Amino acid sequence: DRERRPVICRSTLPDPRPAVMPTTIFAPSAEAPQASPDGAPHPLAVLVVEDSEADFDLLVMLLAGANFDLRAERVDDEAGMRAALARGGWDLVISDHRLPRFSAHAALATLQSTGTDVPFLIVSGAIGEDVAVDAMLAGADDYVMKSRLARLVPAIERSLRNAEARRRRREVEAKLRD
Repeated sequence: DRERRPVICRSTLPDPRPAVMPTTIFAPSAEAPQASPDGAPHPLAVLVVEDSEADFDLLVMLLAGANFDLRAERVDDEAGMRAALARGGWDLVISDHRLPRFSAHAALATLQSTGTDVPFLIVSGAIGEDVAVDAMLAGADDYVMKSRLARLVPAIERSLRNAEARRRRREVEAKLRD
């Protein structure tokens, strides 16, 4: 059994919706992150664009149970997202598709306007295939339905690997230009 690790989270936003918890919270998969050689959890700083405190708590619980040393913050509008991005240090942004004062599309545009190459995933309960494809074409790394959260950890790992490969490619290209 895994030792419990503290999870650092911050959300000062009121939850505008009643808590609705899905029946299945987390179904571990063979693709779940493996411990590093020394057994330590992988550090992960996640900015979550989400209006529901319950959904934020669910994501935190899921990621904390997947061998991540998690730091997570929830925002629900552009101003909050810009302030969090300005503080820096994020490994990943996860966004709900539709929020009362914001959207995944606007959150992606906000992230892209900073010039930061941080993976962006959409986790939503209701997103059509056309909308998901449009988001991927606009630069989102992946989307996961809230009803299929077992896909989230593999999607995060793949997105982080892809971002690291892009970073290495930029370094090599910069060296070749010099």
